[in-house]
Amino acid sequence: MLSFLLFPLFISSFLLVLVTSHSSPANTSSRGVPHNLHNHIVQQDFEDYAPFPILEIGLQHILSQIGANATEAGNESMSGKNHQHLNIANKIPTQIKEVANQCGSGSPCVDGSCCNSEGKCGYTPYNCGSTATTACISNCDSRAMCGINSKDSAQNCPLGLCCSYFGYCGASEFHCGNPNGMAPCQQGFGSCRSASIPSCAGGSSASGGRKVAYYQAGNLMYRKCNRISPSDIIPRDLTHLVFAFVFINPDTFEVEPENDPQDRALYYQFTALKTSTTQTWLSIGGYGFSDPGDTFTTWSVLCADPGRRARFISSLINFMTNWGFQGVDIDWEYPVESNRGGRPIDTANLNALIQEMRAAFGTKFGISIALPADYTYIQHFDVTTLSRSIDFFNFMTYDLHGPWEASTIGANLRAPSSVADIGNALLPLWYANVPPNKINIGLSMYGRSYTLQDSRCAELGCPYTGAGIPGVCTDSPGLLSLWEIALLRQDKELSAKFLPDVLMEQMSYENQYIVFDASLTVDRKLQWADSLCLGGLVYWGVDLYSSWGRSANFVHALHLTDQSSGRTAITNSQDATCGPQKSTTCMNLAPTQKCCSKSGFCGGTPAHCEAANGCQPAFGMCVANPAAVSLDGRCGTDAKTGCYKSIFGDCCSRNGYCGGTKDYCSHDLGCQNEFGVCFG
Repeated sequence: MLSFLLFPLFISSFLLVLVTSHSSPANTSSRGVPHNLHNHIVQQDFEDYAPFPILEIGLQHILSQIGANATEAGNESMSGKNHQHLNIANKIPTQIKEVANQCGSGSPCVDGSCCNSEGKCGYTPYNCGSTATTACISNCDSRAMCGINSKDSAQNCPLGLCCSYFGYCGASEFHCGNPNGMAPCQQGFGSCRSASIPSCAGGSSASGGRKVAYYQAGNLMYRKCNRISPSDIIPRDLTHLVFAFVFINPDTFEVEPENDPQDRALYYQFTALKTSTTQTWLSIGGYGFSDPGDTFTTWSVLCADPGRRARFISSLINFMTNWGFQGVDIDWEYPVESNRGGRPIDTANLNALIQEMRAAFGTKFGISIALPADYTYIQHFDVTTLSRSIDFFNFMTYDLHGPWEASTIGANLRAPSSVADIGNALLPLWYANVPPNKINIGLSMYGRSYTLQDSRCAELGCPYTGAGIPGVCTDSPGLLSLWEIALLRQDKELSAKFLPDVLMEQMSYENQYIVFDASLTVDRKLQWADSLCLGGLVYWGVDLYSSWGRSANFVHALHLTDQSSGRTAITNSQDATCGPQKSTTCMNLAPTQKCCSKSGFCGGTPAHCEAANGCQPAFGMCVANPAAVSLDGRCGTDAKTGCYKSIFGDCCSRNGYCGGTKDYCSHDLGCQNEFGVCFG
């Protein structure tokens, strides 16, 4: 059996999280409606509203019409010359050469552009009109992103990107130059130059800069197991810890807890984590905040009115002051996007909100913005103006590719956060002259998983049939927390492979493929970020990497724990025995053997797992005894109710109250095993 000593998942000396195993209560919020889980697994969830990789698709459409991929009719359609320079074929990436038709009868172009009878997508007369040998067959009235074939022949590329001859915005040489001698960049509709990329040779801007991490408070209510309280976190080496999320009342536009009263019990725990080197901030909004519902248009309506903005800012200052927060992260990811409650006026109105916040805050409170990495969404942010009023952008480069792309760019394995893709995502910010020290690039504490079409092909580029199997706790197809990846590797005796071309690691078994960041890849990405003068890193999220109960041996092995306590390290059981005498845990064993009985044996029966039978939570899983679920937060002998699955928390304190923090759950502080979950 492999030891966790062989699995250095994440950057050393980063954090410690110790937590017991809980079960989730019903999936409803304190507001009495089904709660949107988008905000409680990842910062961006693409199940319903996947990003559209328009820059990548546009480049594919350009490359399909030049060089080795060009047709005679396509060549004839270009002005200036009737033949192409053959050497352009050498510049086309191998995977794009001799591409299959992109569209056809009954199969329109995925980006809504014109499709002609030669199967080529685009916006030029060759695509949208007719020639002697070709004709447009679908979407023939479509208008280009930019240039002479755009709406009113007047659309520029947002953020100053290049407008290609073909009407696609982008930053490649095929957009900004004249790749075949007769398809020049369109002057006057954006830049026609390559971006000026920052350079800091030999610097340490990112590795010595900000280290920001989000904490998902909703994990305590909605995650099946391995739930993390603020008091479980030791934020070593973090400069900023961000509480996600806080709510905006759609009627009053004032700041409120997202889950009241549960979140109120967490705020002081969270802000108590601040130190002279670590600030505690809050994040407002989140992906699910713009889902259809009561808050669908809240951001847009709030920002459009000076009075509403003032009310919001005043309530935010009071909220941060009352609870001890030191800054705010604005997580409005979709201004202008109509299917996310946005309007065209949002860009200017967001500028006004941030400027007024800075004027009201002065230097007392910090401001950051969660910035989407997809051009479809980032184009609606005036990042140049915003950068002058904020402390930094948290650039969400965690999910640049994933299973949601099968219908747009194909069902082939891609790294979700390759260093090349992060570099491409940064290009619009360089065109907009955003100072690099204001940018934190995003890394995830989870991996993306896929179900392979053929288990014998388990490398980047191989075909997949869909998202991977859900994790035991996160329960989300296509996603595994780093904790779940560590557990999976141990249980199945898997090994990970470093991918130097993308700076990530991969792991596979049966028909499952997983790609994720680990300690080596994070270190390499930090070095790369240093070379670009970037300000730091941002992690989503601190609650996705933890131990389970006190079986923290692999966390010690990762150098992520506070080892000053002098405790004996707990190791994995090799013979199904457990407990303090051998200091071994059952957590590495099969699901039916993860409980440590009173007599020191691993198993899964009530005799092993139930607290009343002496289950040892420091050395494996333990299950609370059946009891009527508390509806008022009281528990114990007098109340005759238990806390297991209670909305107030799964642990029953010595004073007879349900909760989820160490004050309620620790054996040392009198947690009542017979009426809930306990650990420690």
